[in-house]
Amino acid sequence: MSRIGVCDDNPTMAKNISKIVSDCFSAHGGNFCIEMFTSGNVLINQNKLEPFDVLFLDIDMPKVSGFDIAKSLRDDFSHCLIVFISLHSELVFESFEYQPFFFVRKNCGIPLEESIPPIVEKLVKHLKQDDKVVLEDANGRKKAVSIRDIVCIEVSAHYITYVLNLKGKTEKIRTRGSMQECEEKYKAYDFVRTHKSYLANLKYVTHIKNDTKEVELMNCINIPLSKFYKNGVDEEYTKYLRTRV
Repeated sequence: MSRIGVCDDNPTMAKNISKIVSDCFSAHGGNFCIEMFTSGNVLINQNKLEPFDVLFLDIDMPKVSGFDIAKSLRDDFSHCLIVFISLHSELVFESFEYQPFFFVRKNCGIPLEESIPPIVEKLVKHLKQDDKVVLEDANGRKKAVSIRDIVCIEVSAHYITYVLNLKGKTEKIRTRGSMQECEEKYKAYDFVRTHKSYLANLKYVTHIKNDTKEVELMNCINIPLSKFYKNGVDEEYTKYLRTRV
């Protein structure tokens, strides 16, 4: 179940946004719960007890602003998807520091009932990476990880190495398996084949290096980009980026 929070110091606005968001997720058949807040402090404390997957945040709030909430999450390496909803369109560039999923302007001529549904549609697609997979290493130890934490996958002979991003640190788990089963399993989760031995999670792609024939991922991880898969990588990465704007 996806946990969604809405925070606006104006109770009427918070209730209105919550209803719109709830109706939109319901239309997609999503399994979710929504909590409404009028205090940033209360939201932060609740998030520490049980993290949110998505937050719709007003920016200009007393004591604790939307930016303060976002900073708290990012400092904790949270993967929470943040949607800022604000009257102050001039803050859109400042908001980039907190890696928002989207920025919505209030009173811009487009009612929230029209501007929020397309965003929720994109959120639903990204939330699918919250699905978990159980990985078992060569010693029989099992670990459940969210698919969103898998940066890339390397396959060599009959072994699969999962490169994970766990709270900003890189960890690897080696299991048995084949590229064919990996590609079939993860293609529905925004993974793309970059090389005969590699799959990349598009969520972590930062740069496609055509000069060195590599794909750069988070934490300066570089994996090979073969000529055979280059066009497919370019196409899938472009489609992925379009869902974030």
